[in-house]
Formats: sequence, C-alpha cells, structure tokens
Amino acid sequence: MDDYDIKSIFKMIAEYADVSVEDITFETKFEGDLGMGSLDRYEIFYKFEEAAGIAVPEEAIYEYLPEESHQITVSHVINMFRELEAKQI
Repeated sequence: MDDYDIKSIFKMIAEYADVSVEDITFETKFEGDLGMGSLDRYEIFYKFEEAAGIAVPEEAIYEYLPEESHQITVSHVINMFRELEAKQI
C-alpha cells in the first residue's frame, strides 16, 4: 500500500465521518475520535475492500485488529490491508 493508497483511505474515512481529511491521522480511533460504531466500521471496511480489491475474511478482523473495538485506529486497519495484500501476491 503506497502513499497514494493511504491518502485515499484517509479521504474515504474523512468523507464517511464527515470530518476534514486533516483530522485523520494514523492514530485516529474510529470509535473515540470519529464516533463510528461497529456498523460504521463494517461499512468503511467494505469501501476499503472495494477500493483495494481485497476481500477481508471475518477471521482477519479478529486476527489483525484489537479485541476492544474502541482501540481500533486507522493504522490498525491500514496494517491489516497491507498484510492481506501481501498474502495475495
């Protein structure tokens, strides 16, 4: 995942959360900082899947993301997609 992809992810998150892209950082928490609940996270993950062309198996969510949903950051999600992308190559 290159810088372009990361910028695209930041933009998608900002648009979905209705915040400025400048408010999105690697440490932004989906729940605490953006007020996203579990349904919101699944919807944004689906958008990432479509954009990246990668299907995220449900078990990957449990493997790569923190168990406590309020701890999930943008960095966690980007790293999950990087790992899944690497496995497809």
